[in-house]
Amino acid sequence: MKPTTAMTTKKLRGTVPGELVKVFVGSTSVFGIVIATDPRVQVIGLLQPVGHIPYASHADLNPEKGCIAFGQDWVIRPVLSDESWFGNSQFFDSPGCLFLSGEEYFTVFKQSPDDYNHTEITFNLSASKMDTFQSSSAVPISSWEIWEKESDLSVPGAAPLLTVSAWSTT
Repeated sequence: MKPTTAMTTKKLRGTVPGELVKVFVGSTSVFGIVIATDPRVQVIGLLQPVGHIPYASHADLNPEKGCIAFGQDWVIRPVLSDESWFGNSQFFDSPGCLFLSGEEYFTVFKQSPDDYNHTEITFNLSASKMDTFQSSSAVPISSWEIWEKESDLSVPGAAPLLTVSAWSTT
């Protein structure tokens, strides 16, 4: 038997920044990206709504929490729209929006409305690290797909693992 996927199960403490995971938060199973690791806490950028938070946010999770891990070699497919133009700052504060700046892709995770200890996090998906970019020289992409591997894109009828959409918090 050969699996068609690279997914594994592990504890969050065994993940690395940039790794795609599926984790149980509150009463919801969601996809997320590992943002930072620490022996006491794992910072996960949640790509789907959780509880009363209707947008992509970040959460500090226990490193002993289990997850489904997809590794770091997952693929994004941007879905361009009328709002996708160079320098459009309309989506700069929109969590879940994908930004192309030069050759690198970034996304924004807002803090929970109940979290007064943290701020939003901008994550460089291309380099798997927290980073910043110039909104005046970036292209916002309000919808993007996550695929497990590039070869899946050419499979007729295949579907992405997840479609991420930007949320307006105003």
